[in-house]
Amino acid sequence: MPMKKNELTLFNRLDVLFLSIPLVVAFISLSLPKVADNSYVRVYINGRLVYEQPLEKDSVWRIESGGKYMSTLVVDGEKRRVRLVDSDCPLKICERTGWVGSGGIIVCVPNRIVVKVEGKEKSKEIDIVTW
Repeated sequence: MPMKKNELTLFNRLDVLFLSIPLVVAFISLSLPKVADNSYVRVYINGRLVYEQPLEKDSVWRIESGGKYMSTLVVDGEKRRVRLVDSDCPLKICERTGWVGSGGIIVCVPNRIVVKVEGKEKSKEIDIVTW
């Protein structure tokens, strides 16, 4: 049966073009290599920067102030995360914070320690959900 000129069709050529362009752009953007994010671990005691290093380097830092041991910072460069262990504070909330990645902060209030992981990379964990 021949199709009349004013009959509707499911897709025409222009529809296919407009649908394929976003798909091609999305595929190209996902296949491009990721740029280095230049994330850093920074440790502040009493608001003063005392330690700093790139996040991708493994290390263990003994955090001291005035010759007094406070805590130990562990940096896992492969998984790009940090945590405080073996703190001398009474409640050990900073230890229970666990591992944090880029954009994360660990605070030890009694020792006045702040550990920040700063950089371009966003955390892949869900921060908030709204309805």
